[in-house]
Amino acid sequence: MAQMPSTLGFLLSMTQQHLFRDFESAFKKLKLRPRLYSILMLVRANPGCRLTDIGEALGILQTNLVKRIDVLVQRGLVSRVPDPADRRANALMLTAKGERIANEALQVHETLTRNFVARFGKDDYGQLIALLQKMNAVEDQYSQRRPLKYNGQRAPVNGTDE
Repeated sequence: MAQMPSTLGFLLSMTQQHLFRDFESAFKKLKLRPRLYSILMLVRANPGCRLTDIGEALGILQTNLVKRIDVLVQRGLVSRVPDPADRRANALMLTAKGERIANEALQVHETLTRNFVARFGKDDYGQLIALLQKMNAVEDQYSQRRPLKYNGQRAPVNGTDE
């Protein structure tokens, strides 16, 4: 047990739990959990993307992703439209309501990030983000995953980009 607090997997797991707890509290009003938020933001940043693009970017199996997309469609945030390049496929687009909710979500996320930076300091936050981006870039290269754009950067992994 004494070695657990210094192992990478343990530290990442505990950090994820803390971040998700903060995230879920902040996004409760919008009824968005981390994965739904990530999907919403990816569709916003990549209008017309396909379900397979989102799944590949987030590392979500298609069967699990379909359920999440269905939730966003049922809530009127995302629509499926015929893909002009392949009529057998659907493209994903935000609805007007989805755009409004996405804008609100971005404001909530900015506040959440400011609070995180205030607790840990700008330099430590910057260093943490840089190390996590490096770690994800190495893993993306190793797995040959093709990330989508997300606010000009690679897509967040595991539903959040804290």
